[in-house]
Amino acid sequence: MQYDDNIKMFSTLEELDGCDKSNMKCIFDFYSRFNNDVAFISFTDNKIEKITYSQFICNSFKCGSLLKRKINAPSGSVVRLALDNSVEWCYAFWGLIMNGYIPFLTGSNDLSNDRGLNIVATVADVSGCIQINSAILEKENIKKYSPTSWASEIYFHSSGTTEEAVVSFDAQALVLQIQSARTFNGKLPSVIYPKSAGKIRNFALLPFYHIFGFVSVFLWYTFFGKTVVFSKVNSISDIFYVCEKARVTHLFAVPSIWKALYNKANSLISQTKEVKQALIQ
Repeated sequence: MQYDDNIKMFSTLEELDGCDKSNMKCIFDFYSRFNNDVAFISFTDNKIEKITYSQFICNSFKCGSLLKRKINAPSGSVVRLALDNSVEWCYAFWGLIMNGYIPFLTGSNDLSNDRGLNIVATVADVSGCIQINSAILEKENIKKYSPTSWASEIYFHSSGTTEEAVVSFDAQALVLQIQSARTFNGKLPSVIYPKSAGKIRNFALLPFYHIFGFVSVFLWYTFFGKTVVFSKVNSISDIFYVCEKARVTHLFAVPSIWKALYNKANSLISQTKEVKQALIQ
């Protein structure tokens, strides 16, 4: 089966029918089929780093090993992931899952409210947090690390439309979210994005601690072996720059961001020759 073919990959959904949906391992196991495909492109300190799915899996296990030593809580505990969208978030998320911890997803700006939960991962130097970065994970030896308990659910800071409302999804619900992609096959070619149109690269702007950001930006795209682009952007110009350099094809954003992108795009288009304007339109 050609897993890099964006249309044929929909047949992989059938494999989820017979898998164990009692925990999140059934989703993580799918990552191994993508090997050297690019999982993430990260823009940090004016450097561009590409991370393959093999590296993604390895670093997730390294993070799992680190968190198992650092977190003083039994398997099944709810543990807070206070981290913004980044490759470190991806490693920390699965590192918690594979140790049986239930992640409570929130942002780094929510550190002041401890909610009675353990604060786990942050890139910032914050007292009481376990820092996750490439340098720390590089030193981690996983030869003797073997996850035996996988979490079965996730808690979200909010749905994205309701504030301060903790929302939970279990493993079976998340599998059903992925399987709902079956309705696209053969019906919505613009969504399926055929292989001939190029590789899919999705810009991770929407927060992963919101259900919509998690499912539509992280879960679906990584499950189907696509590329997620990370960057700490501060302006519309920054977003344009990253989209150009990473050749971004998909971007989910709030209406205000979309309006600003639309206006800037129109401004740039109006400065080109009429023949090129017609082609762009």
